[in-house]
Parts: sequence; structure tokens; C-alpha cells
Amino acid sequence: MVALTLTTWTALTALGTIGAVLTALYLNGWREWRRRPSLSLAYEGRSHAGDWIEITPARGSAAERPTLWIRFRVGNRQGKSAADDVEVLVVRVDVVDTKSDDRLSLRMGNLPLAWSNSSPKTTRITLPGGIERHVDAVVATKHPTEEKADFALCVEPGYAPLDPPVDPLETERSYEVEVAVTARNARAVFYTFRLTFDGTWGTVEHLHNHLDVGPIRPGRLPEVPRAQIKLTED
Repeated sequence: MVALTLTTWTALTALGTIGAVLTALYLNGWREWRRRPSLSLAYEGRSHAGDWIEITPARGSAAERPTLWIRFRVGNRQGKSAADDVEVLVVRVDVVDTKSDDRLSLRMGNLPLAWSNSSPKTTRITLPGGIERHVDAVVATKHPTEEKADFALCVEPGYAPLDPPVDPLETERSYEVEVAVTARNARAVFYTFRLTFDGTWGTVEHLHNHLDVGPIRPGRLPEVPRAQIKLTED
């Protein structure tokens, strides 16, 4: 049997200690990675409570006009750590020709959407694991005197109007929107959706016949030639 010298024993003890420390660091890092927030965006329209909110003022009330709110649900997967400073940013809006599918791309400068029912309006929240919160995405308001609707993206600090059809031969106007769901401690995820409307109001109960939103898809909008890009600051 080979006798272990004090030097050899000390070296083996040190190696064992280093190995234990490295193992603990690896396991802690693995656990943190496993619990890292995982964000998502969803919308189901009138079939999901809170996604499609119709507000009709009481008869005789002049305080408000009939309004429709389109709200998206932002979720953090069950079992994940809380996501800090969660924002939904509008990255890009494309005005799409419904006949040719040609598009003019508007770069929005990553303007944030406001969280629903927040007072004062806020664009950043903490989102625990297993929780969903609504964010205001699109608002439609009846014109004061005509059977028309005013549409806007609910970006802050001021809503961004979406123009209705202007050409008599254009029966509807279509927009494709790219958004990013971000957090300080989570990977950003990108989604796109199409918004199509004909500019008509009708009644708030039947506005879904004039407005179509979705489906929401993961990913980014296709690249377009530089000549078709416009900065919103212009």
C-alpha cells in the first residue's frame, strides 16, 4: 500500500473542495437557467374574456363615445421566476396593399404599449410565473357625428392613429404589426399580427364585422427594400 504523504493528502483535499465548489456553481447556474422567465403573447378575440372589451355609454351620456379595446395577454410560464420590467414594444408597422400585398414599412422606434387598467398609465410591470396580464393594443372609437370609427395603436406617450381606407376603390385597410415582449431578466420574444378594418362603425356589438385582428404569430415581419421604409419621426 502506498502511504499518502501530508502534501498529497492536502492536494487531494483541495481538489475535492474545488470540485465541490464547481459542482455547486454549476447546479446553481443550471437552476437559475431553468427558472429564467419565459414570456409569451396571446389573443383570442371575443372568445376570451378581457381580450375584446366593448364600452357603450349610458343613454343620454355625452361624456364618452362608444369604444372598443383590443387587449393582448402577456404571460410568464408556470414555475418560472418573476420577470422584471416587462414591456411590450411596437417595433414596426407595415401598411399593406390588400390587393398586391405591397407594403410601406413604418419604423416605430420601439414605442411601448400601456398595461390595461393601470393608473397612472404604466408601460413596465413585474410578472410572476404562471400569471397573465392584459396590455392595451388597439382602440376603436366611434366618430362623433358619422358612422365611422377612429382606430389607434395604444402606444405611449400618445396613441398612434391608424388611417382608414382613403381610396374609393380600397374597401379596407390592412396593417401588419411587429411587437417585442421584453424584460430585464428574460430573452426578448417577437410576434406579428395583422389588423384589417374598413373604417365603418355600425354598432359596437357588430364592430367585429368591420375589424379583424390576428392571429398572433411568433417571429418577425419580412425585410423590405430601403425605399419602402419610413421613420415615424419623419
